[in-house]
Amino acid sequence: MKKLNPPNQIFTKKTKTQILDGKKTAPNVLLENVSYSYPDAKETVLEGMNIQFDSGSFNVVLGRSGDGKSTLLRLVAGLYQPDKGEIFISGEKPLYPSLDRSLIFQQTQLFPWMKLEQNINFVYKKAHPEVDSKTARNKAVQLLQNVDLEKFVNMYPYQLSGGMLQRAAFAASMAQGASLWLMDEPFAALDPDTRAKARQLILDIWKNGEAGRTMIFVTHDVDETLELAQKVYYLENKKIKKELDLRGLNEDKRFIMRKTLINLFWSNDEKE
Repeated sequence: MKKLNPPNQIFTKKTKTQILDGKKTAPNVLLENVSYSYPDAKETVLEGMNIQFDSGSFNVVLGRSGDGKSTLLRLVAGLYQPDKGEIFISGEKPLYPSLDRSLIFQQTQLFPWMKLEQNINFVYKKAHPEVDSKTARNKAVQLLQNVDLEKFVNMYPYQLSGGMLQRAAFAASMAQGASLWLMDEPFAALDPDTRAKARQLILDIWKNGEAGRTMIFVTHDVDETLELAQKVYYLENKKIKKELDLRGLNEDKRFIMRKTLINLFWSNDEKE
């Protein structure tokens, strides 16, 4: 039986990070002929995946529910290992989860018995064990200020709205020092207005990252894809069916691209 990597290793492994001119740089991610099936499952989830996510890019993997988008993220995170093929993050295989990689879910993973500042402080201390307690607390508050949550530092997760919880997840990823962000439909449960604000916030975090960040975001929402993505990878029937580069497109060309993506969904409907 296939062995999955234990989740308790998330805070025990740290991979190498590229250093250029004394600064960390965002990683590149390469999947070469990657296939995966769940333990004891008869059907393959992903098959022959070949993708390159460039350093510092914002990538969206678009596809229907059940097409393997979340599995792809878990493979890159190091939670699963491929049956075939190889994955490289800046030249290294992700054999275990790492502080350099942050996986953000729809459901925010905060400790319910800790206040908000304590949650962020905990993550920061795990990533920076050499830092004293006062410095860690100040950094946690600063990160919460960056996502407009400084007024809620003493509140517990159950007292926060869905939008606040997602912002807290972003603060935790920054505290972690992750340069590769893997986002599993994090805005799916938010109302339209809160979702729009969260999208803008994640774009600001990506653009303003001092160390550089590579983003891989999965969704089944075409409009969300067009708002966030530099590059789009359309996933269908276990493989990447189409790859689209949105960089430098004006509004007219983005409208045409929207029609292209919607037609991909419709063509799949006709096959079914």
